[in-house]
Amino acid sequence: MSKDIEQILNQLGRDPVPAEIQQLAEDTSMRFLESVSQTKKSGPLILLEMIMRNGLVKLAAAAVVVVAGLLAILFWSPSVPTAYALEQTLAALHSVRTLHMRDLAPDQNEPKEFWIECDDAGELLNVRMHVPAWDSPADGAKEVVWHAGKAQVWFKAKGAVVTVNEKDKVAQLLEMVVAFDPKRALERVMELQEQGRAQVQIEHPSNKAEPIKVTVTYKGDRQDIQEVMMINQATLLLESKYRYRLVNGQEEYLGGDEFLSYNQPIDPSMFVLENLPANVMRVDMTSPDVGLARGSLTEEQIAEKVAKEFFDALVAEDYDRAGRLIGGLTGDALKTMLAGKGLKFVRIVSIGKAVPHPNPATRGWAVPCEVEMEKDGKTSVETFPSLGVRPVQGQPDRWVVFGGF
Repeated sequence: MSKDIEQILNQLGRDPVPAEIQQLAEDTSMRFLESVSQTKKSGPLILLEMIMRNGLVKLAAAAVVVVAGLLAILFWSPSVPTAYALEQTLAALHSVRTLHMRDLAPDQNEPKEFWIECDDAGELLNVRMHVPAWDSPADGAKEVVWHAGKAQVWFKAKGAVVTVNEKDKVAQLLEMVVAFDPKRALERVMELQEQGRAQVQIEHPSNKAEPIKVTVTYKGDRQDIQEVMMINQATLLLESKYRYRLVNGQEEYLGGDEFLSYNQPIDPSMFVLENLPANVMRVDMTSPDVGLARGSLTEEQIAEKVAKEFFDALVAEDYDRAGRLIGGLTGDALKTMLAGKGLKFVRIVSIGKAVPHPNPATRGWAVPCEVEMEKDGKTSVETFPSLGVRPVQGQPDRWVVFGGF
């Protein structure tokens, strides 16, 4: 390329280049290099726009030599990369159909882990989540699978699998997935950048083996939040995203996401809860006959009726019916659980008046009950001060026992 430029110079002759032409060429080259490092468009397009805008085709031949030199640098030199823009990664993410990633929390060794599968339209098809115990110590570690509006949750510590389709519960699970979606995260960055609420700095190394570094700073009144994203140069896909709080010039690590693989086939068995313990309790909140229909009863009346019919079923040793009234627990599981404790229900002593449950978040009622029971050959009256009764998740007209038993 240098020999080609030399030949052009020789053809131009030895006359000096006018000062105004030389200055214009230098200004043009500086503006071009600045544009390449800042623009959302690629270098060749910017150069063509500048030629048309500044009328460089009418300049003396010496200015054309400058343009030729810039083209040579752009297309042949590995030391000056083509400008990178966030839109490129966003476009690449639109082709993603499977994703394996993990979410890291500060001061926690075990990450949350996600396997996500989408259809050809980019809509969620299957989700698998591993949620460590630290996320909810009361529940313990959980495995979750989601498909077609239903979620199955395996509570490992409790030895139970619960199936739900309530919109609120499923939405909470999907919100967790969406929060870690790299495409949506990038769209949010671009939106805030356009609004002037985020500053974006891009470092594009010439070594193709090194990732592009995108630093996003969100300005706050008292503190700034900063995200550091690493973009694979070959695929233009997000490799990782780490989040920090900036206080008085110091960084505080807030966690991050690591995107382990894109578009790699996921074994279908990953989206099925398999190889569970033989004695696992299964609760299906989506069964159409779970619980008891409310009909025209008031909430207090249906709560009291569910409590009475639940203990009636236990006295009659109708464990299938009792299981349906306690949220879809199988009759065999309920029978095994009670037998393991040596319990037998003899008769109902009293069913009290229902009152709003002490925990408003349950959206349920508490019914005080007294039941005569036999354990190890001895009979006594046991009190259940707050048998919890509420609507079935996803089936608000049907009511079940949910706690206090």
